[in-house]
Amino acid sequence: MIRWLRAWGFTAVVILLVVAAGFGVWAGYFSHWFALRSIVVSGNTTITKEEVVRRLDVSAGEPLLRVDLDDQKARVEGIRVVASAQVSRDFPHTLRVEVVERAPIAYVERPGGAHLVDKTGTDFSTVPAPPDGLPKLAVARVVPGDPATTAALAVLSQLPDELRGQVAEVDAKSEIEVSATLGDGRVVVFGSSQDVPHKAQVALALLSQPAQTYNVSSPNTPVLSN
Repeated sequence: MIRWLRAWGFTAVVILLVVAAGFGVWAGYFSHWFALRSIVVSGNTTITKEEVVRRLDVSAGEPLLRVDLDDQKARVEGIRVVASAQVSRDFPHTLRVEVVERAPIAYVERPGGAHLVDKTGTDFSTVPAPPDGLPKLAVARVVPGDPATTAALAVLSQLPDELRGQVAEVDAKSEIEVSATLGDGRVVVFGSSQDVPHKAQVALALLSQPAQTYNVSSPNTPVLSN
């Protein structure tokens, strides 16, 4: 009898667990107890919440557990200005979208305006005129992964603020031919994107001397020329 009661008790527990699990699946996937009622967007500065929401493929009243988070993430990251996104459920009724927008590091001059470029070489926005202080990028082909583009942006991103603030244009004919033209017309030749912090410190020390070109591609033996 005791064994029978124990077995029945164990069976009853299993049945209750199965029923509870089934009820949980029904509540999560088919009921309105966890239905989508609001979407919260954060991290956006240049794009509106409405732009982000329009990219999502969700409907009010849709059970949150049926929302494909990876698909919604990919949809948001398809927005030109978005570098990355995270989409998560906030039970019982909210979908949260966190975006990281691309930040311009340079611009490319093209018909129709200035094309803003981020550190990856992605052209993500077009404006009538470049923001003040943003350097021009002069390379043959501005695309992510292009060796010359990658080298030019790597040099620019590693410059100390004191020097970067003076740069009007960064030029790269190849990945080992990167140079920066300052606002006063003087040119600093970096060569490759290796050892840029050291090269930059050497350049800053030399800029007090009169010259037109400061070649710090070999920072231990810099060359000045007119």
